[in-house]
Amino acid sequence: MGLKDRPLGREIAAVLVIKVIAIAVIWGVFFNPDTRPDVGPAALGSHLLPGPALTAPERKR
Repeated sequence: MGLKDRPLGREIAAVLVIKVIAIAVIWGVFFNPDTRPDVGPAALGSHLLPGPALTAPERKR
């Protein structure tokens, strides 16, 4: 009498399969290489050393 012969065993196996599929889908959506930002030297340089800072407009007194 194996795990597949018992109703509870089938239910647990089905839940585990669904969870593995859900994890694979979530990983594919959020950790897909196409959705990752560019981390090349030029992108890092422009992020760390941005152009001239914007100044706030002067207040009227």
